[in-house]
Formats: sequence, structure tokens, C-alpha cells
Amino acid sequence: MAEGDIVWRRPAPGTESQAAAVGYSGPPAGEPATADWHLRHEDPVTAPRPLPRVDHDAIDDAEYRARWVTYAIGFAALGVLLLLACSRLF
Repeated sequence: MAEGDIVWRRPAPGTESQAAAVGYSGPPAGEPATADWHLRHEDPVTAPRPLPRVDHDAIDDAEYRARWVTYAIGFAALGVLLLLACSRLF
């Protein structure tokens, strides 16, 4: 057994461990605060700036166009896959 492992070795049968003799002494004593101590004063938070206006109609139009392009690309890919599958069968 290594030199540092002796502390972790079990005590011999019938003997009392040395760790039981040492008790918890509690937390260390702290220093009391001075008489002029006080909590730090934080400045109040300013109100957030207003958000810019949102054009919901323009967003809806852009989403509609994006959906149309996505469907068009998907259908084109589906057509290519169908052509490839049919060419393999015949």
C-alpha cells in the first residue's frame, strides 16, 4: 500500500477508528460588519426602447412566396425521382 493510502485503510477489527474521535467544530467565526456598512444602491433600470413597427402583410406575402417555391422544388424533385424509378422498372 502506498504511503498516502494509509489514511484510507480500514481499521483493524475490534479497534475504534480515529475519525470518530474528531467532531465537527462548526463554521468559522466571521467578522461583524462595521457600523457604517450598508447595501449597495443600484440605479433604477431605464425603460426599454420601443420596438420598430412590423409590416405583417409583407411578412405574410413573403411566407406565401417561400411556401410556393418550396412546393415547386419538392414537386420537381418528386418528378425526377418518379422518372428515375420508372426508368429502372422498364
